[in-house]
Amino acid sequence: GIDHHGVRARGTIRRDGDCVELSLPASFVDRAAFPLVLDPFVSNALPISASAQYDSASHVAWQAQEQRWLCVFQRSVSNQQTDVMIRSLSPSGLLGALVPVASVAGTFSRAPRIAYHSGSNRCLVVYQQGTSEFTFHTIEGGVVDGNLAAVTPFQVAGTTFGNCATPDLSGDPTGAGQGVIVYAVRSAPGGIRLRSYTLGATGVPTLGGQVTVSSQATAARPR
Repeated sequence: GIDHHGVRARGTIRRDGDCVELSLPASFVDRAAFPLVLDPFVSNALPISASAQYDSASHVAWQAQEQRWLCVFQRSVSNQQTDVMIRSLSPSGLLGALVPVASVAGTFSRAPRIAYHSGSNRCLVVYQQGTSEFTFHTIEGGVVDGNLAAVTPFQVAGTTFGNCATPDLSGDPTGAGQGVIVYAVRSAPGGIRLRSYTLGATGVPTLGGQVTVSSQATAARPR
């Protein structure tokens, strides 16, 4: 912990079921100048990917049923192809196998985002996809099963929706399988669009209609 004057004290960290408890000595807290900051423990950096290929745009979700993190990222395979990959990481630092979510020859799959659904123990990954910087992009998705053994693709927004980019999505820790997917539209009239979805125990999600969140052409990168 660090108080307002920079005085520091070592605390403790303890796991209690699904919660993590951070605590400081009472004697330090009694004398501390407020505001008081309690810093969580930060581990050493762990290599999710050690490849000669260029990996970037990572995003992480906690897979509660398997007690591990899932990391998605984009990998530049060549100057004509970018893939989306996923990999698991245990709290002890054990890395799982590298699994492709999207790998299409001559296609750029980029800006992946991931969300976990506890009810089905499955994840949704969404990303933008196109054949070049000069063509319209679509928003694509993949349902990843709990073992990372299968990825079922689906489309969120085709080119009839415009030139779509930079998606994001919400998960559902309640287990009901409901969420939303948002993305930017770079072609006229531009702005931010949203589609609700429901993910069942099997198959791909059921998507709601497209809703305009913003029609401002300068709106971008929804989160």
